[in-house]
Amino acid sequence: MIIRATFKDNHFTEVLEKYFDDFGYINYYLNISDENYRKEEKKLKKAVFKPEKMKKEEIKALIDQIKNSIEMFIAKFYNEHLEYLKDTIYLEIVPYVEDKWENGEVVYFFLSKQQYVGA
Repeated sequence: MIIRATFKDNHFTEVLEKYFDDFGYINYYLNISDENYRKEEKKLKKAVFKPEKMKKEEIKALIDQIKNSIEMFIAKFYNEHLEYLKDTIYLEIVPYVEDKWENGEVVYFFLSKQQYVGA
C-alpha cells in the first residue's frame, strides 16, 4: 500500500518527511486514546501485511487516522502553520508511483517498507 501525501506546497514537504520518519512507531498513534490503541494497531498491521483484505471503509478509516495524526504532529511541532497546513493536506492511497516531477511537493510512503520517497 502506498500513501501519497502533499500540502501542495514544497516549502512544507519536510513536515511530511519528518512525520513519516517515525510513522509506524510513534506518529500514527499521536491522537489515539489508550482504549483505542489496540484497534488502531490491528488496523495498521492489516494495512501493512494484508492490504488486499482491507475493505473500502477500512482504507478510509486508515486515511482519516493518518490525516488526524498528521494534524496532531503539526500542532506539536509546527503550530505556527497549523491552520494553513490543516487546510491544504491531501492524502490518498495510490496503486503505484510514476516517475514524474511533482515540484518537490509530494511524499510517497510505502507502508510495507516503512520508507518514503519525495517527488
